[in-house]
Amino acid sequence: MSRRGFTLMEVMAAIVILSIGASAAFKLIGSSTRAIARAEALTVQANLARKVMADIETLYWQKKAEEIVTDGDFGSDFPDYSFHVDIEEEVKDVSDDSSNEVTNPDLREVTVTVFWNGTNPATEFSLTTFFVDFGNKNL
Repeated sequence: MSRRGFTLMEVMAAIVILSIGASAAFKLIGSSTRAIARAEALTVQANLARKVMADIETLYWQKKAEEIVTDGDFGSDFPDYSFHVDIEEEVKDVSDDSSNEVTNPDLREVTVTVFWNGTNPATEFSLTTFFVDFGNKNL
């Protein structure tokens, strides 16, 4: 008479193996969810930085540079995000002869940093560009 079926030990071993596999799958799902959230936040930061930079560029072209807001947030649309603008005037440049620094009074280095406060510490994304001050008489 032959017996068919699994022994208790075989069933227990299968349950242990299955639980280890399920545990690993749940950890992967959790880490991929966090990675997706970080990627989404980075995309939002980049787009918000471009928006702030476009606003600054518009004010420069309209010769209203004094109206540039250097710190702020994005209101209720993006409550976890804020920004800081740093404008460096008279940018220093190194000429071909690296011992001489040249200051260009017509050039502005503008850096927009967007902070995502959804992490601790806040995640930063910076965007830098240069503007020429067309109001300067030297041009």
